[in-house]
Amino acid sequence: MDETVMVTGGSGFVGAHLVKTLAERGYKVINFDAVGPSGFRKWLLSGIKGQVIFRDGSLLDLPALLLAIKQGEVKSLIHLGALLPGSSPMMTMKVNVEGTINVLEAARIMDLKRVIFASSMGVYAPKQYEPVDEEHPKLPQTPYGSSKAAGEFFGFNFASEYGVDFIALRFPMIYGGGTYLPFLYVIDIVENAVKGVPSKFETGLDVSYDYIYVKDVVQSYILTLETKDKIPHRAYNIGSGQITSVRRTAEIVKSFIPKAIIEIRPGMTEIDSSWARLFGLLDIERARKELRYEPKYDMRSGIEDYIKEFKAFSEK
Repeated sequence: MDETVMVTGGSGFVGAHLVKTLAERGYKVINFDAVGPSGFRKWLLSGIKGQVIFRDGSLLDLPALLLAIKQGEVKSLIHLGALLPGSSPMMTMKVNVEGTINVLEAARIMDLKRVIFASSMGVYAPKQYEPVDEEHPKLPQTPYGSSKAAGEFFGFNFASEYGVDFIALRFPMIYGGGTYLPFLYVIDIVENAVKGVPSKFETGLDVSYDYIYVKDVVQSYILTLETKDKIPHRAYNIGSGQITSVRRTAEIVKSFIPKAIIEIRPGMTEIDSSWARLFGLLDIERARKELRYEPKYDMRSGIEDYIKEFKAFSEK
């Protein structure tokens, strides 16, 4: 495709998977990030060298954003760059909110076709009903969730005031090769099993979450990017359409790696208790109807693909 897409945060977990897929689909890709990819993400991108231009830059540097867009003749932008949960509140708001405003301002000045924003189920209030649809009350419970909600609101402002075609995609817990979030049980269970390392932790065996495989996340970005008609709404839930317990996750991994040692002691941790209260199954009907999104991976097929990729990386 003779079109350039810029991805902010393209060296990160989701970013690396997205950049790879965009390049494979024939897009010219600019990865705008403050750091280069490392570990699994570097391995993932190793086969597309020369197809992706890396631009070292900060989201807080508006001139750098403008220059990258102008020099790259960028048409659309997918904004993934952000500090992750657990960062200091002050830096989270500075990078995630001020950085998003800079991206929107750059899109306005350069008249980009579309800006797709990586949002989160963290924008919602503690779940009042399930599945959680896009109209569910919003009351973020963390600095990260607050920064994503603020980013959405500024995006909606730029859409109504300046005509920026802004779309926010709200994701649940994303798993797959290259992530570095320590509180996703599926990550430790899968990667330890592949490495032959026992997994031992305490949690509620039947605590369940809406886990989405990273390749379905990438699919949702591609669908949103390639929808030519006017997109009816500004925000969409993108989930797996199911919830999976820690117990079931362990069972699936052991079905692929029977020798895996996975010891889970029953006990509701503070984070499990908090997340069970806050987060539930996302309603994805709007995305199904308007973006033609349909999850391609259930938990079993997602874990199978994850194991395959992580084995390939580990044996490199």
